[in-house]
Amino acid sequence: MHPATYILVAVVLFGLYRRVARTIGPQPLRTRSLYWRIALYAALSLLVLDAGATAPLDWLAAAVGLAAGALVAVYALRATKFEARGPAIFYTVHPYFGIAMLVLFVARVVERFVASPKLMAELVSSQAQGASPHAVNLMGAYGSDPWSVGLFLAFTGYWIYYYVGVARAAQQVPEVGS
Repeated sequence: MHPATYILVAVVLFGLYRRVARTIGPQPLRTRSLYWRIALYAALSLLVLDAGATAPLDWLAAAVGLAAGALVAVYALRATKFEARGPAIFYTVHPYFGIAMLVLFVARVVERFVASPKLMAELVSSQAQGASPHAVNLMGAYGSDPWSVGLFLAFTGYWIYYYVGVARAAQQVPEVGS
């Protein structure tokens, strides 16, 4: 396997670890960080749509995925607890919501690569020929299936709506001692 593949796997695993760590226990509220995450998830959503949503069914799956993600985020926001500790505001995510969305997303990505022999064959042959790992259009391959598009946008829609809700709700949390 190409060394870049190991690096990519390590980065993805580290990202998953950080995501799970953020869903457990109180998190300090950093509004600027929330808005950067919103922008990142929105950009990723647009990339997947641009690369893979070509048929009307893809767009329908995208709309349903975004709506489902936002609906789950509404319930997750209701279960989120906010507290002020001195000048800082902390929020505690209900762990089941975030972990459920993460598991759905990871399961779909794994299933997509395992169940798609053509994609795996292209990836392996490009690496065996010494080609760049970028020679295979993974974004287009990932987005070419309505299920993948819908689940990815449910994941990003959840986090976009959730982070917007956290930023808005945190403005209403009174400081300790005031």
